[in-house]
Amino acid sequence: MATNAAASTLNKTSITQLFRRCLRSAHKIESASQRETYMLYVRDGFRRNADFPRNSREVVLAYQDGLEQVEQMEYYQRMAKMKHYAAPRNIEPNPALRASAMAKQPSTPTEKNTKNHSSIHQNVSKWLV
Repeated sequence: MATNAAASTLNKTSITQLFRRCLRSAHKIESASQRETYMLYVRDGFRRNADFPRNSREVVLAYQDGLEQVEQMEYYQRMAKMKHYAAPRNIEPNPALRASAMAKQPSTPTEKNTKNHSSIHQNVSKWLV
């Protein structure tokens, strides 16, 4: 059923739009070698089906396959972009903020901190001996 619906709306404009969408998707690939490989793949795929009549079964199936592939590529690119922006960054805090945070900390060690320091020193001295 979907093939018949696609065949009735498939025209030169929609095929050209899919071709351009595939190329735009390929241009977004970061790796130059992968980008070139995908561009060759897109061009070759469209050339292979260029001689068929526009609404033939082969062209309709190739169009649907190309549409599915470009949607998958765009999905993966969106996910990679989200992952990139969600990744934790190693950003050094502003020195002025660090100084003000240090100034707010108590200058004398608490009893708990003193116990921690003495236990650390004891462990280190055991390792050295």
